[in-house]
Amino acid sequence: MRLWPLEQLVIFSLADGVDRQLGRSAVMRAIGLCAQYNKLSRTTGHVDKTILVYLADLASLSVVERRVYYKPVKYRGAAKFSTAGKAKILKTEEIEIQRVAIDDAA
Repeated sequence: MRLWPLEQLVIFSLADGVDRQLGRSAVMRAIGLCAQYNKLSRTTGHVDKTILVYLADLASLSVVERRVYYKPVKYRGAAKFSTAGKAKILKTEEIEIQRVAIDDAA
């Protein structure tokens, strides 16, 4: 399993009612899925693509590609420095790529 360097991996906590073994299996499966789809997670032009893995239910994970579209930034003389370089988000969309059972072999 290989993740690209300088990329972020964030694991959120699960609810108290979720079994510890299920949580451990879900996290390990999610890491494997992130490594598999990591090349899709890139910024191209004004579109930021990120791969997310959600716990869909207690038996499956949902792999989602999130796309954030930005408006091109132009610096104008009257713009203040605090807002001059910040891109405006035009829209965000999430597309489910795959749904996988947690206990399936990778």
